[in-house]
Amino acid sequence: MPRRGTRPAGAAGIELLAGIGIGVVVADVLVSMVGTGVWQIAVIVALAMSAATLLDGRAMITIQSAVSAVVVATLYAPLHTSPGAGSGTGPSAARSGSRSRRCCRATR
Repeated sequence: MPRRGTRPAGAAGIELLAGIGIGVVVADVLVSMVGTGVWQIAVIVALAMSAATLLDGRAMITIQSAVSAVVVATLYAPLHTSPGAGSGTGPSAARSGSRSRRCCRATR
């Protein structure tokens, strides 16, 4: 007879993966809608934790969803808000013939 409060061996791993999935999905959807910033990250973490609590309610899945949401919300940069947009660098500048390409053609 198992002791009270024990779980199967793989349950912790499944909770971890579920928390990661919830945090990543919630953060990805909300970052694309509201962007990133201090208040946006707070809202994203609160919603990820709420979704995890409604799904399972255990501490591990809730904490993991919050951590994953913070990581995605702080490191994710949508293409339209990437640093250097419009500064003559990056893929869009390479397609439009930036100064660096014209400079290189002139020296050939």
